[in-house]
Amino acid sequence: MKLQRMRIEQLRQFRKPFVLDNLQPGLNLIHGPNESGKSTLVRAIRAAFFERYRSTAVDDLRPWGDSAAAPTIELEFEQDDRTWRLTKSFLQRKRCDLAVGTETYSEDDAEEKLAELLGYQYPKRGASKAEHWGIPGLLWVEQGTGQDIEQAIEHAGDHLKSALNSMVGEVASSGGDDLIETVRSQRDTLLTGTGKPRGDYLKLEKDRTQYELETEELKERVHKYQEQVDRLGKLAQDYDQAEAERPWEDAQRQLEEARARYQQVERLEQQQNQEKATLSQLQQNHRLLQQNKEHLEGSVASLRAERQNWIVPSATFPWQKHKRPWSQAV
Repeated sequence: MKLQRMRIEQLRQFRKPFVLDNLQPGLNLIHGPNESGKSTLVRAIRAAFFERYRSTAVDDLRPWGDSAAAPTIELEFEQDDRTWRLTKSFLQRKRCDLAVGTETYSEDDAEEKLAELLGYQYPKRGASKAEHWGIPGLLWVEQGTGQDIEQAIEHAGDHLKSALNSMVGEVASSGGDDLIETVRSQRDTLLTGTGKPRGDYLKLEKDRTQYELETEELKERVHKYQEQVDRLGKLAQDYDQAEAERPWEDAQRQLEEARARYQQVERLEQQQNQEKATLSQLQQNHRLLQQNKEHLEGSVASLRAERQNWIVPSATFPWQKHKRPWSQAV
């Protein structure tokens, strides 16, 4: 199958029609800046081939904020030397049409013909997955899924066996004996008479064992890497949440308030220490005053006692009963 042309409309950022044509056989590169729509083009091709037109699991194709959109994809491709045209619309205008020459198919018939033509199947319900993609799934490797190629091989196994059996049957019918002899000769170079590996096959077996060990080690590393990616994603989410909430601003404000309270407490402590020193000085002065008071009270008591001793009643002086002898002379 060779893709030749595609046209999309009302699909993610491509609200208006966008055409990609002149695709050539072989490798075609699509380049552009980030968010220009490269992944959207690839998603459109996958949806056109693998998703049912009436699927409800393709809401990611809708342009953002446009609930009335009907994502539409048109593909032209070459298969079996014939040019086919596929048109598929999703969501609000669900339809599928497939045409080649004068033949046309519509709706479910178109999808069944497309699956038969390319060798895959559609899911009964829900989104299309790798187990439905058959042989095309071997060639459809999305970014970041290269390590899952073994699963694609398992899913395509029945289709591959059917194709190989058909090819062997065609070859055997035209020259079966020569083919059998060639296969037997090549088998003898790879296996012993008892069927054990030898030569290059034996070396490959040893290499396979070594590669299996390396594969297991790589799987373990991939698992650890995925865990680290998940943890990094969680840290990035926490960082974005922290940037949005900015809890450190409250903590900084609380710290400043605590510093202000601490400085106030320090000033109060200094003031308290000064007042304690003043109180101690006052108490000492009070004690000295009290001692002076007691000393003065003692002195006053002593003076009073001495004063009592100095005062004598008048009857105790005998000369007061007689006239002074010199008073008459006068």
